[in-house]
Amino acid sequence: PAAFALAQIGPDVPDAPEALKALKAALEPKSFGNIDLPSCAARALIDLGWEREAVRAYFAGLLEYDSFVMKLDGAEGLIRLGEADAATAALADAIGRGEAAVARKAIELMGRCGAKGDPVLPALERRLARERALFSTGVGESLRTVGTPRAFALLRRYAP
Repeated sequence: PAAFALAQIGPDVPDAPEALKALKAALEPKSFGNIDLPSCAARALIDLGWEREAVRAYFAGLLEYDSFVMKLDGAEGLIRLGEADAATAALADAIGRGEAAVARKAIELMGRCGAKGDPVLPALERRLARERALFSTGVGESLRTVGTPRAFALLRRYAP
């Protein structure tokens, strides 16, 4: 709601620069004890259409963390920015090495990439080969959304 209101008034309204400054300051993850705050600020900036480069840098920086939670948050933000190509390596890593819940989230994000999710498919194929139980309706939906010949081949091979 706050992001919507700011978007309606625009960055030229007298108090908007202060709000923008606060959102940009919140992008610094080490500035605050609440780890969710920087990501919320980045998402608000995406919704506002402001500070695209700062937001991109924030989300790209999350891909460097060891934590899959951080990596997937970064990947999701980049996908929202329309930069799925920058997220595929992190998604493939999460699918290949993450626990089942992490892999499922990465597979969902892969689906949001559309055809740009195709480079993630070899990691998914390797994971399904060793853990067929990972296949679910959500995996099938993601493969259909990727929509490439390789995605449909995996769908035919692993769908029940």
